[in-house]
Amino acid sequence: MSEDWKSRTGFWRARCGLAAALLMLSLGAARVENRLDMAPDPDQSRAEYERVSKEITLSSERLAKLAADMATVKKDHASITAALIQSAMTEQKLGQDIEDIGAKLERLKGEEQKIRASLAARRDVLAEVLAALQRMGLNPPPAILVKPEDALSSVRSAILLGAVVPELRQQTEILLADLKEQSRVTASIEAERARLTAAVGEQTAEKKRLGMLLEAKQKLEAETQTALAAEKQRSAALAAKAGSLKELIASLEADKARKAADAAKAAEQKAADADKAPAQTAPAQKAPAQTELAALPVPEANRLTAAAPFS
Repeated sequence: MSEDWKSRTGFWRARCGLAAALLMLSLGAARVENRLDMAPDPDQSRAEYERVSKEITLSSERLAKLAADMATVKKDHASITAALIQSAMTEQKLGQDIEDIGAKLERLKGEEQKIRASLAARRDVLAEVLAALQRMGLNPPPAILVKPEDALSSVRSAILLGAVVPELRQQTEILLADLKEQSRVTASIEAERARLTAAVGEQTAEKKRLGMLLEAKQKLEAETQTALAAEKQRSAALAAKAGSLKELIASLEADKARKAADAAKAAEQKAADADKAPAQTAPAQKAPAQTELAALPVPEANRLTAAAPFS
């Protein structure tokens, strides 16, 4: 009975061991399949690589455009700076011209004042002569009451006064002509000064406009420089990502091929173990039968009896 129990226990242990081995093999194959399912798909990685490649192309185009914009901004910056320098020089020259015109106007005004003073003096003399002549003409002295020498003096005075009047008139006309020309020149210079003053105002406004434009260009240049640096950094990151994706795709394809080979090998091993299982089970099933047969009682007819003792 003890031998029969041992044989049955060994049989079940063998079967349990075989079942456990088959279960471990199936679990291993399942883990391999699960790892294959959880691993990144090479097709998805390849699609991601293509997307990143397109972004790199777009980034390169943006870099080229930003570089062109930067060159244009720098060129405009240089042009505006040159225009500002020229504007400052023009403004300085206009200021100097206005100062020169101011000095000339002051000189002309001084001459005008002198002419006016001379004209006023001549007018006073002329007025006195004309008044004297008028008095002599209106109230001549009586001939009886006047001595001959007095009459002669009066005639001589009249002749002299008559000679002075034309000369005074001529000088006065000359002074008036000079004064008129002086006024014309003064008006012309005043107009020129007004024109130059307006030009200075326009030049100041233009310089202010150029200064604001230069400030805007400087701001645009700084923004473009920042955008260019950021785009370069983004392009470098995309290039690094593309390289990593390319390496990942190659690694995934190699890993997928290796895992597929391992899965196939595991499947072959599983099939081989399944083929070996019936052959190992048959002897184990045959042994208990032989044990049971040996345990059966021997019939009485077949049992050997002890020999009769010799007497």
